[in-house]
Amino acid sequence: MPVTRGLICDLDGTLLNNEWVHVLAWEEELLLHGVKIAAGWDAQYVGHPDRDLAKLLVEAYPVLPAAEDLLAKRNQRYRELLVEKRQGVIFPGVAEVLAELRELGVLTAIGSNSPMENCLAALEVAGLADYFPVIVAHGMAAAPKPAPDIYCEATRRLDLPPAECAVVEDTGLGVAAGKAAGCLTLAVLTTSTPERLAGADRVFPTTAAALEWVARG
Repeated sequence: MPVTRGLICDLDGTLLNNEWVHVLAWEEELLLHGVKIAAGWDAQYVGHPDRDLAKLLVEAYPVLPAAEDLLAKRNQRYRELLVEKRQGVIFPGVAEVLAELRELGVLTAIGSNSPMENCLAALEVAGLADYFPVIVAHGMAAAPKPAPDIYCEATRRLDLPPAECAVVEDTGLGVAAGKAAGCLTLAVLTTSTPERLAGADRVFPTTAAALEWVARG
């Protein structure tokens, strides 16, 4: 039995290779309103709630509709793209190690800054929905990452102390949230540089490698 009894995973960019789908959905929606932004614009927003990004975009481009309307349309397109691009959003090895962790009795949860609808759609497309009976999404905790609230709520729902839970994250915001929640924090180099993940307890090249480390105790 691994020392870690609970595993809480970030979703976008961590369990799934879907950050590029998020970006594509934003770019398509913005183009419908005549707004084209430079390549790489998204790098500074990785890990931030989409609601915050919608507000920033509306402030920057007055031609856009209200933030809530923009976000609703963009989220709809994101979920459509997930289905269209499903083969490109699954990180290799993740499902296999999650199955192993389940056999070992490790409790699992999702802790995400994305809304529940997007979390459920992404997990379903990737075939991972059955592995995560607990999902704490945007709006289900007092504050989003980098505040610890999402991970604190996830440990509460798992009925485990934070010290017995590992968090797997791909951004500096998420690492900060996991550490502040009192969890063992494992970072993966799927979307960020090692420098941005310097606060993590351990850093792994892939998500499958981080999950395998948990499975090995």
